[in-house]
Amino acid sequence: MIILSKKYLVALFLIFTWCWAGYLGAAGPQLKVLEPTFDFGEVAEGETVSHEFIIQNTGTEGLQINDVRPG
Repeated sequence: MIILSKKYLVALFLIFTWCWAGYLGAAGPQLKVLEPTFDFGEVAEGETVSHEFIIQNTGTEGLQINDVRPG
């Protein structure tokens, strides 16, 4: 028969809770923007500039983007 101390049981419970929370947090879509900001520097009036932002879904489910706003 194995007898576990109260401290050991508490530590085991905390480790289990931490692992379970990490597992639950990883579920679903997770949006990751590789370069969230970009500085165009000085742009002359009337000049058109553009930049391509790369977005990745690092989650476990499909990611759907419904709205994008400049900010």
